[in-house]
Amino acid sequence: MKKTLILVLITMITLSLTACNSKTKVQEDGKNIEINNSVKGDEAIWDKYSECIKLTSNDLIPTYFEVLSYDEVTTKEIFIERINYTREICTDLLDKISVFEKDIDNSSFKDAVILLKNMAINIDNSSDEIVASLEEKNQSKLNSSLEKYINAVLPSLTKELNNSMYLAKNEVFGLKEEVPEIEEYDVSGIIKEAKNHYSSLAIDGTIKLAEGNVDSTSNSNRKFTIKHGEFLSSNITEDILVIKTKIEPNLNNKLTISQNEFNVEDIIKNQGGDQFNEIQYWAVADMEDGSESKVISFTLDKNLIDSVKSGNTPANQIIDKSSDVWVLPSLKN
Repeated sequence: MKKTLILVLITMITLSLTACNSKTKVQEDGKNIEINNSVKGDEAIWDKYSECIKLTSNDLIPTYFEVLSYDEVTTKEIFIERINYTREICTDLLDKISVFEKDIDNSSFKDAVILLKNMAINIDNSSDEIVASLEEKNQSKLNSSLEKYINAVLPSLTKELNNSMYLAKNEVFGLKEEVPEIEEYDVSGIIKEAKNHYSSLAIDGTIKLAEGNVDSTSNSNRKFTIKHGEFLSSNITEDILVIKTKIEPNLNNKLTISQNEFNVEDIIKNQGGDQFNEIQYWAVADMEDGSESKVISFTLDKNLIDSVKSGNTPANQIIDKSSDVWVLPSLKN
């Protein structure tokens, strides 16, 4: 994350340098000559566009990334405060763009403004979805919104925004400045980190503390409610959930087995289990000799998890569609 923030800071600096006003300097015979373009069509609009670029560089992007600066966001209240502030800046930016957007003639200039506008809209919309997911206590929706929120700033991270601005500036002012190339930028790691860090925010309002701190609500000891039996422990490694329960014998072997399917279904549908790419479930029970022994285990991949979440796979089909299924031999009779 620190590396990401450094790269973003570099991008912000580039954005600031790109913003210029209607007084453009061109070089002739080795001398800088300042030309006043304040009364020429698109050139006259450039000042207002530059204000939007500065607002983006100085306010929007830094505030946007404060949500992902985990050392600073330690409570749900701070998280929502940062999100709402981001939304306010987006609203301000979109209001400013609406004043001059329709008056632009140059197609490259229009494209640059549309790209900036769409980025602000996407940040604003995903921020709105994030707040709504917290109000609904819907962890799955929060995860999806976080992914949209992070993807929304890709035009800045890939330098597509810089590319569009330089193209527009060259055409509007008749310049031949070098245009930055658009780069690839993989945000999958940032998305995974964000989902992990805020993995229980919508459910119980807790936030995983930064590395190095003791976190009594850490994912490695995250508690789940078990519909049938007793929750023993959970362990989360990146996007894999391993959960251990203790069950009791039911009326017959079939019911003893199927109760585990309903446990997993509830975790996926109601406790944020759908955020994981794999769930490994296993249960133990007391044996007749007084010992505790494993009675069942199975693994759900992402496709099956999503199918359970959507309701396409009912609880009584989970084990049949799982992999690595192991059942205590005596329960198979």
